[in-house]
Amino acid sequence: MNILVSCNDRYVMPLAVMLCSFFASDPCVEDGRHRVFMLESELSDEGSERLEKLVQGFGGEYVRLRVSSELFASSKTRIHITRETYYRLLAAEYLPEDLDRVLWLDADMIVRKSIKEFYDMPLEGHMAAACGYGPAMQELITKNALSLGLKSPGTYFNAGVMLMDLGACRENITKEAVLKAAEPEKTERFLFPGQDVVNLIYDGKTVLCDYRLYNCMIHCIASPEDLAFARENARIVHFPGEAKPWKFNDIHFADEWAEWYRRCFPQSPEPRRMSYFRLKALFGRQGS
Repeated sequence: MNILVSCNDRYVMPLAVMLCSFFASDPCVEDGRHRVFMLESELSDEGSERLEKLVQGFGGEYVRLRVSSELFASSKTRIHITRETYYRLLAAEYLPEDLDRVLWLDADMIVRKSIKEFYDMPLEGHMAAACGYGPAMQELITKNALSLGLKSPGTYFNAGVMLMDLGACRENITKEAVLKAAEPEKTERFLFPGQDVVNLIYDGKTVLCDYRLYNCMIHCIASPEDLAFARENARIVHFPGEAKPWKFNDIHFADEWAEWYRRCFPQSPEPRRMSYFRLKALFGRQGS
């Protein structure tokens, strides 16, 4: 498989954990090494070397691709949304021309089971395959999609997991169109800055897959039944937003993330984590 990632030094550790979980779930085989393409502009040599050593330790190939730090320099970001979130839009521009498809994975996730079936799925002319949202988020997502003026608002997707047909992307996406869509005056008003731009570019050209399996976002788990299904079936668990498992110990799947951290960094102390819900309650009382 060809995997595309991006990070700065702040996200080296969670990205390493994600990659450990990926390689454990889909080990390299003799006739098929996984390739990890790192698209970055601010990653230090030390951080890159740590990730390269990890990938090579699992038998994979690591390819570092530098992007100009001036790209998306003024586009909207947030504390948990870095400039690197825009780089997936440049996949067709920077990846080798002989590459036919690549799977983008965010750093804030764990891969729990093989995703080869997802990676090998036929895209049938679509530029990408991704996942939408569950009922817990659907009203907000639909409202946001309509505000963006998407031609196909029903296909708005979370951009954390994207299987891209690079040939189709090269035919339909230009660097100029990407940069225009990500202009600061536009992204300033976006609810989900980088993701909204991705959806504008891929509007109507993405096939939606079951989010419960391939992009199980913890804030879409709304009931004990949802959680039980996710524990049994989810192949990818995603921690979008502010609730990161390296910061909080009481969010869904924080226990599994901690297990992967220990496997990835057996000689390192675990991150000091706190209660997410106690913190929210505290700030709620202070604001009342």
